[in-house]
Amino acid sequence: LACAIYYFMDQDKFICIHPAYLNNKKTIAEGIQIQTDKAVENPTATEIQDVCLNVHIEKNKMYSRESISTLLED
Repeated sequence: LACAIYYFMDQDKFICIHPAYLNNKKTIAEGIQIQTDKAVENPTATEIQDVCLNVHIEKNKMYSRESISTLLED
């Protein structure tokens, strides 16, 4: 089980959301990752965290279809 817990905490599997990904003032070269009409002006890390909490995105949460058995097979 300790091995499985370590695997879940593997930072290569984490998704990091940087403010530049969501900033409608940025270009693709500068880092925007979504459509500009869905982006916001100069988002802060705190605002991104608040949104994630309000839509119930959990910290250290995995994609639901990735069960422990499929992860341990890799």
